[in-house]
Amino acid sequence: MSIGSLRLVFVSGVITIIIFSLLYLALWTENSLDSVTNFGWMLTELAKRLLKP
Repeated sequence: MSIGSLRLVFVSGVITIIIFSLLYLALWTENSLDSVTNFGWMLTELAKRLLKP
């Protein structure tokens, strides 16, 4: 496998985990809005670091 396809598999896996995590936080936690907000902030910070040139 090339580096590009490995990266694609990794990104797809991360996106899948993120989607399921957001669903879990939204549906099964009591203070769901706070959890989703904190999770969204964490995702934006992670994206900023990963997408730096």
